[in-house]
Amino acid sequence: MDRITPDALDEDSTLRVSGEVTNTTGETVEDVTVRVRYSRHPFTSRDELDDFATGEDWQPSASGPDKEFKGKLEPDGTLEYSLSTPAEDLGLGSYGVYPMVVEAVDGDGDPSARSTPSFPTPPTTTSPPWTWPGSGR
Repeated sequence: MDRITPDALDEDSTLRVSGEVTNTTGETVEDVTVRVRYSRHPFTSRDELDDFATGEDWQPSASGPDKEFKGKLEPDGTLEYSLSTPAEDLGLGSYGVYPMVVEAVDGDGDPSARSTPSFPTPPTTTSPPWTWPGSGR
């Protein structure tokens, strides 16, 4: 994931996520889908955010926007994606910082790469919410 905007969502915002997926394996991957999953419940502590960022604990399950790329992604091949959705369609109930996963899955639905940003809803500070590094697998 290269970019997520805006820095903080409000009811009139559009969440936009863009980036690239590169096949770093030695095998061809078919029918890649890049998708967003998120939680409708904000983090309540820094510990929750830290646990989420490891990718080993609970992960969000609400479905956001996705984009399907039909065909083959050869080794070292790259796909560019841009996903967006109106904030009002996300069903966020209160102010806070919300967990989100952007992941690439193959044609069988198996995740092959993921990034774990989070996004705030106002009121917020002016620092970007997505400074935590993504993890690849």
